[in-house]
Amino acid sequence: MAFYVLPSVAARIDKLLDEEAYGLWHWDIVREVYLLQEELKRMKTLVEKCSGQRQNKRLIPFLDQIRKLGDEAKDVFESLVDLKIKGDIPNVLRRCICLWKETRMLEMIEGFTSEIIYLERLFIRLRYHEESKLWLSDSEPDHPHNFVEVNVVGLEDVIRKLVSVLVDDEWKWCRVVSIWGKGGLGKTALAKKIYHHSKVRNNFDWFAWAYVSQKWQRRNVWETILVGLNKFDEGDRGQGDDKVAAKLFKFLKEHKCLVILDNITNVEAWDSVKAALPRNLETSSRILITCHNKEVLDSDAALKLIYSHELQPLNRATSLELFQNIAFPGKQLTGIKPVTKGIHSTYSLNSSQYKLPIEMDQMIGGCEGLPVAIVTLGGIFAAKLTKAEKQRMFTKWTKSGPGVVNLMALSYEDLPTYLKPCLLYLSLFPEGYQISVVKLIQLWVADEVIVQAMQGHPQYALNGGEIWMEDVAEYCLLELVERCMIQVGERDANSKIKTCYLDNMIREMCLQEAKREDFVHTIDHTSQVVGYHVFTAERLAIHEYNDIKGIKPHDNLRSLFFFNVILSDELLFRSLHRSDDIYSTKNRPWRSTLLLLRRVIRKFQRIWRYLINNFRSLRVLEFEGTEIFVGGELPSNIGKLTDLRYLSLQNASYVSKLPSTLGNLTRLQTLNLGMDSKFTVYVPDVILRLESLRHLYLPKKCHEKTKLSLNTLRYLQTLVNFNTKNCCVEDVFSMTNLRELRISGDFTLEGVDENLDWNLRIVSTANLRCLSIWSPDLRQIDPKHLEFLLLNCQNIRELTLTVAMKELPAYHQFSSKITYLYLSESGLDGDPMPILEKLRNLKVLGLHKAFTGKKISCSSQGFPQLDSLKLIENSNLVEWTVAKNSMPKLHQLEIVDCRKLKMLPCGLRLIETLRELKIERMPKAFKDRLMLKGGEDFCKFQYISSIICQNCH
Repeated sequence: MAFYVLPSVAARIDKLLDEEAYGLWHWDIVREVYLLQEELKRMKTLVEKCSGQRQNKRLIPFLDQIRKLGDEAKDVFESLVDLKIKGDIPNVLRRCICLWKETRMLEMIEGFTSEIIYLERLFIRLRYHEESKLWLSDSEPDHPHNFVEVNVVGLEDVIRKLVSVLVDDEWKWCRVVSIWGKGGLGKTALAKKIYHHSKVRNNFDWFAWAYVSQKWQRRNVWETILVGLNKFDEGDRGQGDDKVAAKLFKFLKEHKCLVILDNITNVEAWDSVKAALPRNLETSSRILITCHNKEVLDSDAALKLIYSHELQPLNRATSLELFQNIAFPGKQLTGIKPVTKGIHSTYSLNSSQYKLPIEMDQMIGGCEGLPVAIVTLGGIFAAKLTKAEKQRMFTKWTKSGPGVVNLMALSYEDLPTYLKPCLLYLSLFPEGYQISVVKLIQLWVADEVIVQAMQGHPQYALNGGEIWMEDVAEYCLLELVERCMIQVGERDANSKIKTCYLDNMIREMCLQEAKREDFVHTIDHTSQVVGYHVFTAERLAIHEYNDIKGIKPHDNLRSLFFFNVILSDELLFRSLHRSDDIYSTKNRPWRSTLLLLRRVIRKFQRIWRYLINNFRSLRVLEFEGTEIFVGGELPSNIGKLTDLRYLSLQNASYVSKLPSTLGNLTRLQTLNLGMDSKFTVYVPDVILRLESLRHLYLPKKCHEKTKLSLNTLRYLQTLVNFNTKNCCVEDVFSMTNLRELRISGDFTLEGVDENLDWNLRIVSTANLRCLSIWSPDLRQIDPKHLEFLLLNCQNIRELTLTVAMKELPAYHQFSSKITYLYLSESGLDGDPMPILEKLRNLKVLGLHKAFTGKKISCSSQGFPQLDSLKLIENSNLVEWTVAKNSMPKLHQLEIVDCRKLKMLPCGLRLIETLRELKIERMPKAFKDRLMLKGGEDFCKFQYISSIICQNCH
């Protein structure tokens, strides 16, 4: 076992070094031997801590891997000693042979060191299970992940100036603000800071953010703005560009809006998009853009309504501060003037002197003041590099030379082997794309990115007692975020990462690496191919319309992604015009629409047939954001793709029936049938044959004849849109690994009466963490059924209830482990707080149309862990009281459209932890009482660092 092998190997190295057997070795070998010795000692310490748990079955694969590694290392060292003991080298040929052997030995020793470092990290990460609790010990992990959000330093004056330009009356002539400069300067990060600034939030009523990619389409930009303003309707999809532009123009002119247009790349993009923006009229709306060149706005320069700011690279002081924030968070710089002493530069910290290696100082200088490069470099050191890793990184940087491009390449090379394919996978997605983390993790697992990364390392059994691949994928994601290789987009109410994206410079580096390694092939605006697209990569991402028949099939293609590109706009408009020409004389325009739909569906069916017949080896088929016009039954030849692990038909249109051949896809792990909810879908009872399913998203509306058996899905982790009308509630009992259950529609328990056996179990798994119940028609749920379900789910952490109910279950019927609770459309008669405040671990509470009463009260000692509270559209609420010592940890409070509430409770001012207060759609009198000097509540809540009032009229 590893308990004996590691001391043996370490002793062998010590003996070699003591005897100076390395006298004739090359210096690179000597260095690697010393580094390996250090890592072996660290690993030996970790293993010794587990000496009392040798029978732990979760440890066995880990320790076996160490034993094998140790045995191989001993053999290599024996060969190395034999090589040098021979001493004299009589001729050049023998010397060349020895040099070749030395090189091979060096590569092997470097490999052993990397493997040991990998196993150390893996050991630490695999000590957790679920709630970051160790399965090897009860102590907290030594190295929790350190998340880095938008980090802007040295720009306080710039932010203050730009905020003033947007909100102060003296700048009311300014309609457009531009931030320009070369890539990597942090223009988007600065725009985000301004976008979320409290003064900006208090000044504007409506906000929208649109990313303008290099393959911009003005219609998409306008729609994105309307969606952000919450003014985009389904009917707008059928409108022409002129009407959409007119709607946006009118709303911006008449309301007080802030619109961010991020990454406008050229004059043509601005000239095309600006047609829907009232930039030259009297309006309270403002436009803020980021761009690379000042010339982008030259066409509007004559209007003299533009304020332009050129963003400069960071100076030495701010570069060091930014690096410090990322690499060594929690340590505040009090002085940044370096004093060179030997090979270190000394910087004064608040508690001690921190010695910055001169090499690191040089690398910071090599970032050229670009925040994206400094953040990336800081992310490397934030990963708690060992001495061996630091030394190897410095050596590589010295060889590659200074410069941002080389630093980006170094950051990729420095990644552990298991993280590289995970990062390259993100290059599949278009520029500026907000990637769903849940979807990304499912894709990593289905496309075997995680399996490939873990080859040769301890494996994980697919059962509830072991760590799942989804857990490993999540750890990989967190480490990439910690290293600043992936940027966090949005977080959910529990602060979990909801979306992520790649910075443009990192994405360009990933695209180059992916192309060099033949990892991904993309078809986008840069693809200039006549005839067939010929490629050999296993993954193909199509970012803009391309006739799929122009893609030459090859046997190795495993993953196919479409991004909004199944059918071109030109095809749709051409079909529409032809239809109109045919039927306009007959005054029957509805026939034109039917003919268009028929042609579009036929076109899609031809595309589908070509895809099925030529790409039989697909593992992943994703129609991300693409409208799929199926037209009736999904083609039955889908059953020929028997290698599929991931299939998403989300938002597919005109689907009424799924074929029985769906049951042939027995290797499926993720099946998303979340089609357009306008249509009911018949699903044949074949899903029970898909025994490998891990994530199942049923249709939002199933046909009444759909009756599904799901009792064979023992590996299922996610079940969405479950209901008892189309499924059997008893089947849930067999899902022993279920983590997330979302019920949509009917939920009734047959045979429930006064003699119900409350010990009966319908949920057998202790892994269930998330439960959601939603009734589309807001029918009242039977309280006994709800209580029975909650009693079966005593380990859930997140609970969402969007159903009507007259009263809440008793607090002891809720899971004591609940940290997130959201009640919507409940219509409770009484005050819910006396029950909810007894949930001792509750951290996030949302009440949306949750009660009809006029008064709520939070008593002393209630809500001991509550961090965030939202009160939304509780229209009858008049009075709210908060007792002393209630909600002692409250950090964030949001009140939206509770228009009868006259004032904030006085007890809130006793909560010293309150830092964020947001008021939206409340009466102007409520706002004035809080925000105006002389208002009755103005002085009471000045201690709150961020107070935002929006749409208070």
